[in-house]
Amino acid sequence: MKSISLFYRDPAQNSDKVYSAQIVDVDGGGNAYRVEFQFGKRGAKLAGGTKTRQPVSLEEAEKIFARLVAEKTSKGYTEDSGGKPFDGDAARLADVLPHPRKTIVTLAEARGWSAGEYLIQRKLDGCLARREVAGAVLLGELVTARSGAHLTPADRALIAQHGSFFAAFTVESVHGENVLPRTTHERWGILCSYQPHFPADVVMVGPATVPDSLTTEEGYVAHPWGSGWGEMLAVKQEQIYECEVTAIGGTQSVEVKVLATGAICRVKLGGGKVDQVKRGSRIRVECLNLTDDGKLYQPRPCREWLISF
Repeated sequence: MKSISLFYRDPAQNSDKVYSAQIVDVDGGGNAYRVEFQFGKRGAKLAGGTKTRQPVSLEEAEKIFARLVAEKTSKGYTEDSGGKPFDGDAARLADVLPHPRKTIVTLAEARGWSAGEYLIQRKLDGCLARREVAGAVLLGELVTARSGAHLTPADRALIAQHGSFFAAFTVESVHGENVLPRTTHERWGILCSYQPHFPADVVMVGPATVPDSLTTEEGYVAHPWGSGWGEMLAVKQEQIYECEVTAIGGTQSVEVKVLATGAICRVKLGGGKVDQVKRGSRIRVECLNLTDDGKLYQPRPCREWLISF
């Protein structure tokens, strides 16, 4: 099935790493799949694991796989076996990574975005993906029926007809030429010019304005008209849940119980915050929404996150 090998190399830190991931057909019948991964120093024995404790459908496995790849590339991993790392320059970022650096802002700040300064687009709930159309590679979100549960009636009609659809945000390349370093204004013009060639399951996420409240959408993103794909601002729907810390450890994260649902999941706090909690601490966590089994989807600590130690 699908597989990928990603590399990261930083001579200054004596770092030379590899990360591989695969979608594996568990029973050979096309009914159950796992997403497996291996990582470690290049040339050494790799450690491994799975992102799916229980087998899942192919559609769900592809979503997990795409999110995993997006997560690693956002940290500087690349398919280039030379492991060319991101050095902090926005133009270099556009050369190496398929996803821009995202700065989360408040809804109040987002309401101040000006259409004259930014291309403001509705952010859909999906996974980063590419589609080739008439020689151009489009970059956007693959939105599935499950993740698109709160989309508009027109969006749901697309889901019902096609099973999933691709929402194009920008153009990555045209006939092999990388156009991500070009300005947002230029890339938007290119994307518009390709719209007549879009198949039925590709929609273009056009200019928008941020509403007074976010209730059903994932959120909105803003790209400065004069800059490349290296930076974007984002505001996300905020649903806040009170949680109890049940365990601490692992990449500056904690295990929590969502008090409203009883579900157990993990939340990354970071080094400064993880030192301020213990088992039994109460914290506030915001997320996009709840999964079907009551877990937090895309959780992150609130600004006023600590309730009790």
